[in-house]
Amino acid sequence: MNSISTRIIIRAHIEKVWDVFTDYDSFDEWNPLIKSFEGSPAVGQKIKVVLQLPNSKPMTFKPAIQVYKISEEISWLGNLMIPGLFDGKHTFKFEKIDDSTTLFIHEESFSGILLPFIWNSINDNTKKGFELMNEALKKRCEEQ
Repeated sequence: MNSISTRIIIRAHIEKVWDVFTDYDSFDEWNPLIKSFEGSPAVGQKIKVVLQLPNSKPMTFKPAIQVYKISEEISWLGNLMIPGLFDGKHTFKFEKIDDSTTLFIHEESFSGILLPFIWNSINDNTKKGFELMNEALKKRCEEQ
């Protein structure tokens, strides 16, 4: 298993960061990584997300929600065609630092039989995509 983990401090109350992040209909206005999010983000439910890494074509995934805790965490598990081939658990965590500051943690753990063959080709660009999204979330939360 390999992982990518990014963090950013956002100068906004945790509920505000949560509200901005979970306004899925506005992703196309600010989110450079997740172009669209469709479905009910409830544990066990499948959603449809369109991701676009930097300098890449959009990719559509239909992962299942694993964790949905208001103002704490959202995670989903997706795969490439069939489970076990190339799987990714994508996680967004929200941690309160103080009343006006939130730590946003954005990470993904990858596994599957294809992982050793494609890790080097996805690692840097995926991390860059995460960082771009984190910065855009920070900007949107701090400007509103």
